[in-house]
Amino acid sequence: MSNLHPVYRADIDGLRAVAVLSVVAYHAFPDWLHGGFVGVDIFFVISGYLISGIVFGSLQCNGFSFAEFYIHRVKRLFPALILVLLASYGAGWLLLLPGEFSSLGLNIVGSAGFIANLVLWAESGYFDSAAASKPLLHLWSLGIEEQFYLFWPLLLYLGWRWRCNLLWLILLILAASFLGNIWKIGSEPIAVFYLPLTRFWELLAGSLLAHFAFKYQGSDQAVGSVITAHFNNLKAALGLTLIVFSVVGLRQNFAYPGGWAVLPVGGAFLLIAAGPTAWLNRRLLANPVLVWFGLISYPLYLWHWPLLSFLYIIKSGNSSLLLRCAAVLLGIVLAWLTWRFVERPIRQTRRGALMIVLALGAGMMLVGGLGYYASAHEGLPSRIKSSDYAQLKKSLELHGPAAAQYIVSGCLVSGSDLPHDAYQPWCLSDQREAARYVLIGDSHADALYPGLVVASTPGHRWQFIGFMGCELLLGGVRTNIGLGSHNDEMCRLLPQRIVEAIAVHPEIQGVLISIAYRDISPNKYRLDNAAAARTTEELFFHGMSATIEALQRAGKEVYFIIDNPDLEVSPEDCLLANLLPLHLRSPQCSISRTRHEESQRTYRTLIAALQKKYAIGVVDPTMVYCNEKTCDLIVDGQSLYSYSHHLSDFGNQRAAKFFLDHAHWR
Repeated sequence: MSNLHPVYRADIDGLRAVAVLSVVAYHAFPDWLHGGFVGVDIFFVISGYLISGIVFGSLQCNGFSFAEFYIHRVKRLFPALILVLLASYGAGWLLLLPGEFSSLGLNIVGSAGFIANLVLWAESGYFDSAAASKPLLHLWSLGIEEQFYLFWPLLLYLGWRWRCNLLWLILLILAASFLGNIWKIGSEPIAVFYLPLTRFWELLAGSLLAHFAFKYQGSDQAVGSVITAHFNNLKAALGLTLIVFSVVGLRQNFAYPGGWAVLPVGGAFLLIAAGPTAWLNRRLLANPVLVWFGLISYPLYLWHWPLLSFLYIIKSGNSSLLLRCAAVLLGIVLAWLTWRFVERPIRQTRRGALMIVLALGAGMMLVGGLGYYASAHEGLPSRIKSSDYAQLKKSLELHGPAAAQYIVSGCLVSGSDLPHDAYQPWCLSDQREAARYVLIGDSHADALYPGLVVASTPGHRWQFIGFMGCELLLGGVRTNIGLGSHNDEMCRLLPQRIVEAIAVHPEIQGVLISIAYRDISPNKYRLDNAAAARTTEELFFHGMSATIEALQRAGKEVYFIIDNPDLEVSPEDCLLANLLPLHLRSPQCSISRTRHEESQRTYRTLIAALQKKYAIGVVDPTMVYCNEKTCDLIVDGQSLYSYSHHLSDFGNQRAAKFFLDHAHWR
């Protein structure tokens, strides 16, 4: 039994070229071709048409061979994919940080198992800011196609055996898939993008075309043969117009696929339906240049994105136009080499097909195993010399032994009546003697506290009271901490508890407030009895004023310490970049001082207004983090930061010393 394959159509290869070049152009030059991502939808229609054509034709002639079908699929898909996955693994081993390499390993597992779409769905979205740093992001579409190949031939075979109306079967599933896409695009856009059930309608559009061809005597050109040449030309022109409009006019911020996907799907449908004799198909799509790109479209699709993604990673998102052009050209060269020397020879081999398939299957399992090992072992930090890695971890230390030996949980405020079981670690004391000063604030205050403990002297010890994300605005609460209602309630109750506790302890002479400037942003706060306050800035000023007034009424001196810069980079990543096997990474481990000061403009204006109104002390340790031109993560070979924008012990000791040198306590 041998499956019947459709007659070759050069125009479909040309349509493949349009699809792949659109995707490549969108990925390399997103500002030039905003809607190039629709090329994937065109691929879906083509795949559905060709695969369904094989099944329909084979069923009509002599039956359908599942073994032959899947042997052909394996020989078609596996060789180039194995090569690209191995190359990505090798590049990742040389270039990626442990966390990145672990993520790549998981994506290799998903790609090798043709469930990349499901893995990526669980991670995040196709258009998010992290997408460019995922070298195998594009393989989500291959997962959907392979899932279609597993499901659809069996369903058609059963429908044929049971004498079902195949047209109605196609229309029913297509309609259900499309309606699911429309129904969920507003509430679950990422799921709609990645899940096969809301994408299958695009492949089924091609299946519908294949059914028409099958119905009309099984001719590959029959859809076009029963109507006039003029109508075929009109269909081709309309189809190409829809595709051009999609590529040029659609944007990534549209609700996609949703109803917008009808445009490229409809365009591909019409172009295929027009047949190979339509003027546009014959003259444009069957052009030898487009046909050549169509022949290498699969390996080109596989190669182009890892090249662009690794370039993005190496250059920290600042790759030049010239480098991106070079990456595209390299992708084309690698695609041709893969097609000429790997893909075509294996596809054309007739002898030993079963052994080839078994070898390819074993190879794919091996690649998947390599990915799993990298993911399960946290990105193989062993790639970095253990001594260097240990030194790096020490540089990132926070609440390390220098201060931790003196710090104990518990302080002026009991957490027993507060709605959070993990409160106690956010209430810390220096066990050596009673505190004279109290540090209050959020996680930035917690990161500063060890430095104050180390720098303090007898008779000048510190306590810390605070909670993550809480700006300690009296009578108010953060509204979007993102940690649950209990934490919101914590932020509402804690400021009053702190003020009351400090007020009844006369030995407490001074209070230092430390808060993250980045949290003074829209829609962050809700305050009681603040009807006059409308903006975020007004709410912050109102709530912080109440806190300061209460502390000053209790006879406490109040200081603010200006917050540290946010470099928007992982400290560990910056340090690790120079320790990788291949030293090509250039992470942005500093920002300009101008940019830093601009980002703190609103925050500093509010602090200055509070200082003027209440005569509070303000200490600005910017010179600890910045020189005249830049604010740096690494100073004197050590990291000022521990994680994200929180100080390390090295950083907090420098900041604490600066504060104590410039604060003038009574």
